[in-house]
Amino acid sequence: MDPRLVEVERHTILPDTHWRYRIPLPENSTLRRSVQQHGILSPLLLLEKDKKQYFIIDGFQRFEWIQGTRFTRIPARIYPAGQAELAFWKGLQINTSIRPLSVVEKAHVVQHIQGFRDEAIIQAILKDLAIPPKGTFLQIYREIAALPIPMQQYFHQYQFSFRQIERLRALKIETLEPWIRLAIQLRLKAQEFLNIMEMVWDIAVRENLSVAQCYQALSIDELLSREWTPQQKTTFLKNLLHQRRYPLLTRMRNRIDEAAKEIQENAPLPVKIFWDPNLETPGYHLQFYLEKEDDLHRLGELIEEPEFKNRLVQLFSVIRSMEED
Repeated sequence: MDPRLVEVERHTILPDTHWRYRIPLPENSTLRRSVQQHGILSPLLLLEKDKKQYFIIDGFQRFEWIQGTRFTRIPARIYPAGQAELAFWKGLQINTSIRPLSVVEKAHVVQHIQGFRDEAIIQAILKDLAIPPKGTFLQIYREIAALPIPMQQYFHQYQFSFRQIERLRALKIETLEPWIRLAIQLRLKAQEFLNIMEMVWDIAVRENLSVAQCYQALSIDELLSREWTPQQKTTFLKNLLHQRRYPLLTRMRNRIDEAAKEIQENAPLPVKIFWDPNLETPGYHLQFYLEKEDDLHRLGELIEEPEFKNRLVQLFSVIRSMEED
């Protein structure tokens, strides 16, 4: 049974955030104004320190918003000091009914309950959060809670899943701090960041570098300093990583591109040349732009021109040499 609803003096509530596991939401001006104009309507959950002082279990943000207002008495439900674990569980149930917890917030909960004595409450909390009660899972959640705050905030903001963070963990997540700063600046979403980091890891292994050394070798700070949009920087970074990750394929593409460019520049009609960028399909496509009827006749003559045909044959030779490489 929940404790009865009472009102307590605002100054008796301690600003201690020990029990906090939620990452504060971005500023919600509407909700904040409502609290400041009408007071706290949904009671706080408080834990009794003594008869005149209380710790907050649930309602940290509402309590922060009420500061400096005319409201001096706060509605609350108070749990006795000996029921801290029960109070935490009840507050968690209220919270998760309003908004699901992110993986980072779940990690903070796991960090809290590792010191609990009541095994039944521990198991109930893990069940409520759909966290398997296995050592490996709990260890990963504890590691997430120990990460630097910017990392945690990024994983929370972009709603990384447990599996996505687990994959980053395999890439030595503790070394990713400079890359997280990049991700924050470029506003990279979870899967996009994961794809980039797997490319970086592959490059690091191939070139016998650490992930941090890879950051320096790729001159990422210089990229971030450019006056480009985040999207332009992201596109450049992906191309850079692809070239570094697949150097042979990049050289092949460049050689084909040079041969195709020579054809395009010397053709009397506008022509575009396309090929499979992964070079898995041999051959290429020609696309001509015919502006007037005479161009149709000119196209027939162009196809028969020995010099033009020779260049097309040379392009085939370049592609075949790629296959032999």
